[in-house]
Amino acid sequence: SLLRRPGSPTVSSAPSAPSALAASTTPIVQSRRRSRRVPAGTSTVDDLAFDLDLVAVCLQAGLPIDRALEHAVRASGDRSGLAHIARSARLGLEGDARGGPAELASVVAVIRFSGRTGVALAPLLQAHADELRRSEHRRRQIAAARLGVMLVMPLGVCVLPAFVLLGVVPV
Repeated sequence: SLLRRPGSPTVSSAPSAPSALAASTTPIVQSRRRSRRVPAGTSTVDDLAFDLDLVAVCLQAGLPIDRALEHAVRASGDRSGLAHIARSARLGLEGDARGGPAELASVVAVIRFSGRTGVALAPLLQAHADELRRSEHRRRQIAAARLGVMLVMPLGVCVLPAFVLLGVVPV
């Protein structure tokens, strides 16, 4: 048939259609889960901000902090590194982000602040996620401005001296 791949079994010798479909798509799903490539336009800070929003939604639904963190980690595949904080919360520790990115240390600080003062954690996490997004946006704007300067450098270093040597000096 036209849809049959070369070397694949024929319809008569193949297992049932649902099990064949599941068997054929399983490696694709597993390989996509294994690949940790970041799509264009996203960053780990964006992922962390999104995961913090997930945690905030879980907290607003009434889950305790350790379960909310675990659900966010499970939903995102721990792309932002919240698993360490989730394990610490599950064990009843205050959490520690040593060895991780600075953004995780700030998340631990927000959780500790909420625990010490009694302020609801969900709005704090949402505000922290918004601040992370704003700082990432500023970082990207600065990088774009630097890129503009770096792209003009070859013009000044190569083209301008060539213009002077070929256009001004002979006259």
